[in-house]
Amino acid sequence: MKRFITILLCLILTLSICSCSDNKDGGNDASSETISTDPLTEAEIKFNELELKPDNFLSLTSENDLTDMFSTSFLEKTYDFELNKANAEKLLKETLNTITKDKNTNLDKATACYDWIIKNVEYHDYGFSNWVSLIVTLNDKQGNPFDFAYTYYAMLRYIGIDAKLEKGFRSLEVGGNSMHSWVTVEMDGVKYYFDPFTDNNNADLKETETCYDCFLKTDEEVGYRYVED
Repeated sequence: MKRFITILLCLILTLSICSCSDNKDGGNDASSETISTDPLTEAEIKFNELELKPDNFLSLTSENDLTDMFSTSFLEKTYDFELNKANAEKLLKETLNTITKDKNTNLDKATACYDWIIKNVEYHDYGFSNWVSLIVTLNDKQGNPFDFAYTYYAMLRYIGIDAKLEKGFRSLEVGGNSMHSWVTVEMDGVKYYFDPFTDNNNADLKETETCYDCFLKTDEEVGYRYVED
């Protein structure tokens, strides 16, 4: 009889503990529902609504481009793969698959690519603005404004965003202009700017992992004056 009473008391105690635990968890769930994210801007909504049209443009360009062939002679490394457009494209696709595998919206994918470049690529005085840029940024994790811009441009094109690679000059905070390259996407007749190299520098200055001062911004919003060639 005593044994039965002991078992019964243990059962009652166990049920009480479970009940308290459930109430505690329920309280956490209720509080988490009050957490809200910032609403998307008008530009972000438009960007998410863009119809994706993946464009494997590297596969469509000639392998006999003398400019591209000549530019590889400036590379300072020895690679375990052949330097050609096909391998640059392979490297791009492999990187994109890793970066965007858990991303669902256009904005999430574009942001993940932007973040990857800013967090992983360091400055180096290359500057190809062609498929070689993909090798130095994706494989070597180095590049200059032209490599940063071309790589991001290629990423967006392969995702399906109708991006444009821009070249020209960017005004400097200290005065004057600097040769530069950036990416634009036009929506409803308005150009939106993406400048991963400048935001790479801005992130360093702010001591943050990434930065969006020049991400999906209009000419007025971006804070710099871009002059196309």
